[in-house]
Amino acid sequence: MRKLISILILLPFIGLSQKKDILKYKNNTFKGTLIEYSVKDVRNNNSGYLTFYVNSINDTIRIKSDSNFSLEINKEKSYSFYEFDKKSWNTVEFGLSFDYFDVPYAQLFISKGLISDKFYNPGIGTGIFSIDYINFLPIYLTNSYDILPLKNPNRINSLFRLFAFQNIGYSFAYDFGTTDYNYVDGGLLFNLGLGVKKSTKNKHLALKFAYQLQKYKSEHNFWFWDFSGDLGMIFHDQDITDNIIRRDGSFRRFSVIFSVTF
Repeated sequence: MRKLISILILLPFIGLSQKKDILKYKNNTFKGTLIEYSVKDVRNNNSGYLTFYVNSINDTIRIKSDSNFSLEINKEKSYSFYEFDKKSWNTVEFGLSFDYFDVPYAQLFISKGLISDKFYNPGIGTGIFSIDYINFLPIYLTNSYDILPLKNPNRINSLFRLFAFQNIGYSFAYDFGTTDYNYVDGGLLFNLGLGVKKSTKNKHLALKFAYQLQKYKSEHNFWFWDFSGDLGMIFHDQDITDNIIRRDGSFRRFSVIFSVTF
């Protein structure tokens, strides 16, 4: 029991360091990294084992936690990457979308999903964002893939992970209540991007960069800025007849997003 308590106290101190953990078992001494430790639980058939990464063989060994062994944990290590111990996750995101011509617009998203394994995390989300005085309310499917690092022990020990993500769905649309628009309608939403997430004690913080495509339709009275060029250079896929501007196209923007997953 004393050995078990000592191991459980030292388990959080697993991270990147040149110093290694030391496992002594059956007259052998192994240097590497403690990856997992659990006591026997009748509710979980996979419990009651110790998993240790051995540097010399570039692989892991697994022994029963009630075996006769000794373990020295490197106390100077930083925390390991926090893995969610439940089957689902929740994410709140806030970001800004940019265009080469337009001003930045804010966006807010919330999503919830399942953890199928360490690499693939499908979910569903919604939120609100604005572009060109049109509010969009999306419903979308989302998933993400961890890219780096992929292999133990770097995957377990690194506090940061590079990941890719994509969202696809449909956005409903309504205007700001101004007199400009006579009609607006949403359409296909597609996001594709990369991000870097950092592990904390019980959550993941991420900075994401994405390409965003939003299909839409709109109709409003003719209006113009103090612009001497062709309005078609500004708004693609539009038609101007009878002082009515009709658009049937897509917004293509670049987004910077901060997210919290818990």
